[in-house]
Amino acid sequence: MRRTFSASNIVAVPRLLALSVAMTACTSSTLSFDASYSLGQSMLSDSSIVGDRIGSADTVIVLVYDPADCFECASPLPRWREWALHSPARRLLLILTREPSRAELQLLIVNRLHDTPWFATTANNLATPAVYAFIRGQQVDSAIGRVPSSAFFSRWVGVSQ
Repeated sequence: MRRTFSASNIVAVPRLLALSVAMTACTSSTLSFDASYSLGQSMLSDSSIVGDRIGSADTVIVLVYDPADCFECASPLPRWREWALHSPARRLLLILTREPSRAELQLLIVNRLHDTPWFATTANNLATPAVYAFIRGQQVDSAIGRVPSSAFFSRWVGVSQ
């Protein structure tokens, strides 16, 4: 059987290749974030360093949100806050990707999150929401994106309690 190539086949190959490259670039940039270095070295709006806030505490969960993210829409934030209250060995650190606007600040105040620090530089390009788990200063797990971040809570709480 002899295969013939038409003009549509020739056009489809570059399109598939471009789609494949775009999907690989998006996946690798989102999933290969090295939080142990970049996150730990980042300066916050209150002049503290993320790594210093994590320190050597037994268990620290770091949540990274954009101020425009909905903190009430299927967000695991309330569950993480409750989780942290049950043991002095657990800490929760919420960090915003940027300084909130006036309107966003009002929503943060309503949610009692008005003192939440943000990254001092906007060059971090973090995907949000993101969750990073640290045990005694070492990153042991992470999840990036709304669905993985929500699933992370269920997975992590089963391990840590």
